[in-house]
Amino acid sequence: MATDAEILDHVHAALTCDPRVKSGREGPIKAICNDGQVVLAGQVDEIPQKMVPERLARSIEGVKVVINELKLRAIPRRSDAEILAHLMDAMEQDHSLDERQLVPVVEGAVVTLTGTVDALAKKRLAGLLAWWTAGVEDVRNHLVVQPSEDDSDAEIVDAVRVAHELDILVDANRIGVKSIGGIVTLVGTARSAEEWRQAEADAWFTWGVKDVVNKLEIEGNSASRAHSK
Repeated sequence: MATDAEILDHVHAALTCDPRVKSGREGPIKAICNDGQVVLAGQVDEIPQKMVPERLARSIEGVKVVINELKLRAIPRRSDAEILAHLMDAMEQDHSLDERQLVPVVEGAVVTLTGTVDALAKKRLAGLLAWWTAGVEDVRNHLVVQPSEDDSDAEIVDAVRVAHELDILVDANRIGVKSIGGIVTLVGTARSAEEWRQAEADAWFTWGVKDVVNKLEIEGNSASRAHSK
């Protein structure tokens, strides 16, 4: 059985090798391991840098649990009260959500969603609105779906497409979405590097997505800037 020190060495090696992370022992991502439990902490600039390390750590032999405490570096910074007010306003404006059933709490720029919704799509939408709220550094989506629903790749694809359709920075008509085992692949053409990044971020923001492979090409570029999983 691998020791905590050996597990930590493998975690650091994985983080260093993945081009989406590129974090060694001295990087912005800090990892500790105790009895097979890995804790990831620190601040990162983009959502893949938060999500990918958790997936990499879970793949390491001997890891029992991964606690992801990585946070996005929010720009602009807002108080918890401001974040909550803007999030509640976004939920109230979306008529598919009943904000009375949702209980968002904001502490240290981290949004925790509790309560009950009657569809998995609503859980995903609430999480998306939370991630889109300026100043948010992390979202913990603990909404309960009642009655419960089985998830599927088709549901994930639909959810990512909805995210792209709602995002004013993304032209959903130019982007194709596929999902196999919760790993989402984006294909098509983005109009700019900003849209390329935002389309990928929206996929990561979608609850249930395990990984994102961005094969979008940027208009005017001869080669794709694809990320590999």
